[in-house]
Amino acid sequence: MSKDLHQYYENQIGFAINERKRAQKKYNLFAVIRIIFFLGAVVATVFIADKINIWLGIGVGFMLLTLFAYLIRFHQKIGWQKDYYTHHENVSASEIFRLKGDYKKLKDTGEAYISTKHPYAYDLDLFGSTSLFTALNRTATIKGKHLLVEWLSKKAAITTIKS
Repeated sequence: MSKDLHQYYENQIGFAINERKRAQKKYNLFAVIRIIFFLGAVVATVFIADKINIWLGIGVGFMLLTLFAYLIRFHQKIGWQKDYYTHHENVSASEIFRLKGDYKKLKDTGEAYISTKHPYAYDLDLFGSTSLFTALNRTATIKGKHLLVEWLSKKAAITTIKS
């Protein structure tokens, strides 16, 4: 089972790297297209406003500005895709570290939450590089991480401990 999972995450890393590279190429292409479009739009707007009609130049300029805003939005979406695949690669790599039991290579170990005041958190290694937090943590947001910390830090009731 562990070999199958390891191979699955290796495949996911390969997939994410390929998709990220593809998105990066697309991102770079659209950066150049945006620059060329902007310069062309400025030249066209000034030419039309100067040689033909100022109001027509303003109208064309507004239309080209709207198209430029669309290009910016599309370029932004490609950037988000690139970030998504980078995150996908990192998640798959962290799962491989967990499968190997190599928790020290994980970025978020929860060491900031270590407390000697908690009645048993320090003894049970709830937080730290080889802790329960590190083994369980798959959170993607700060709020999710804080909720996991809260759950792990919550003191168990005496009846729960005795049972």
